[in-house]
Amino acid sequence: MTFEEQLKTCARVARRGRQVAFIVPRAPDERVARDRCTALTPADAARRGALIYGTGVVRFVQASSASFVLAGFSGFVVLDARLEVSAGMMRELGDLKDACAMLFPEGELERLAQVEDTQAVTP
Repeated sequence: MTFEEQLKTCARVARRGRQVAFIVPRAPDERVARDRCTALTPADAARRGALIYGTGVVRFVQASSASFVLAGFSGFVVLDARLEVSAGMMRELGDLKDACAMLFPEGELERLAQVEDTQAVTP
């Protein structure tokens, strides 16, 4: 999945009322990803580090601080396709997985992104 496809998927899932965190490599990439996501799928509102789609939000988070910023986060976590994952990053993401309430089955993000009728989506 390309960077643009990932952003479109995140926006579609957020439009369905879900929370999505998009993990980027560095701080400057947060703005690049947010601006590109807005260009691909216009948001209802924007705030620093996030785009709001109805009741859902796409948050853009720097990888090095993801486990702290997303502590207690209950939603989908998507890694930027351009992110280079090191051993330290794997440990950080393991901590993130433990900290977040990640109760979604494999493939759920993609399924939600493809559903056309929002009534067909079960919370």
